[in-house]
Amino acid sequence: MAAPKLSIIIPVRDDERLFRLLASLLESPELKSCELIVACNGSRKQFIDRVSSVVASAPCARVLTDDVANPARAINNAAEIATAEKLLILDSDCVPCASYLQSLLAELSSHRVLRGPINYTGTNTFSRATADWRQSFYDKVASEGRLYAPNLTIDRSLFVSLGGFVESLRHAYDSEFSDRAMREGETAVLLPSAIVTHECHTRVSTEVKIWFDYGCGRRYRMNGTRTTQALVHALFGDLPWKAILNHPLQLTYALAYVPVRAAGFLYSAAQDT
Repeated sequence: MAAPKLSIIIPVRDDERLFRLLASLLESPELKSCELIVACNGSRKQFIDRVSSVVASAPCARVLTDDVANPARAINNAAEIATAEKLLILDSDCVPCASYLQSLLAELSSHRVLRGPINYTGTNTFSRATADWRQSFYDKVASEGRLYAPNLTIDRSLFVSLGGFVESLRHAYDSEFSDRAMREGETAVLLPSAIVTHECHTRVSTEVKIWFDYGCGRRYRMNGTRTTQALVHALFGDLPWKAILNHPLQLTYALAYVPVRAAGFLYSAAQDT
């Protein structure tokens, strides 16, 4: 078998939605040109066994296991053993469009970093509100060339040289990585045809924990900046203001999101002192 052109990295912890993603990838003829690495972190043995059984039919696949539930660490570990020169980072709750791998493979050699569009969806009232919020936010940052995962393709050598993801961050590790990359002059080229659908969490408690972790990650990103200045930016600097001001539901969402993210920021700041 020829060396793979692309290593697909999927960090996961007991997420049943992974099997929908794997089914989609396994149906793609272009998978024969790829290496598939599923990085199970903190997963149950039964789940790992199911993953191993499903990916056994892939031309080139590996399942990594780690007792520690840490997606940033899982991705770093997968990147370390990847054999392709390009890495693709996907979340387990994503589903790619039919021509996804074909679109990516056609553009791999032309760019150091590629980022595809993300269509956010929800299955209940709260997750649909989350989807609308995230869509507004990510449409804004996509136009800025940020290197956000999921749906990020990057030179393995670049990922390694930048130090990979910070493993102390539970969420927002890709945002912090993007900051470092962009300081080095790297930006992501948007590939409009490489679309994934991203399903948002249905439970409020799960999403609120993520907001809190976003605040912790923002404090890490702004380390060395005066706390008041950093907090103001953490609260308001990157919000999708147009969507917030035009849609009452988005304003309501922001009124819940901002204080929780601020709490994460202040908690992280207190840990530093």
